[in-house]
Amino acid sequence: MQIGVGLYWRKTKDLWVNFAPATGRLIMVNRTFTENLSEGKQYFGVSKGSNSRFELGASLRSYFKFELIENVEVSNRISLYSDYLENPGNIDLDYTIKHNNESQ
Repeated sequence: MQIGVGLYWRKTKDLWVNFAPATGRLIMVNRTFTENLSEGKQYFGVSKGSNSRFELGASLRSYFKFELIENVEVSNRISLYSDYLENPGNIDLDYTIKHNNESQ
């Protein structure tokens, strides 16, 4: 779960960018995934015996949809996140590409 303060730019409903330099992120997992971890190991960044992790960093998200050929639309969604508190040089990347075929 993320919440942040920043700038949102939208050219159309099919093209937008959101930059939030002050973003809090909470990672929550079921404790059963972390209770049997070896010492020093983590599950999605969550330590042994815990079920959550808080991060503070920057987030950049964008969306772009276009028509590739007649009746075929492609949508792209990318999210980047960097944690200021731990390893700020590491960037989490989430990219989704989807196509819709609108044949009749």
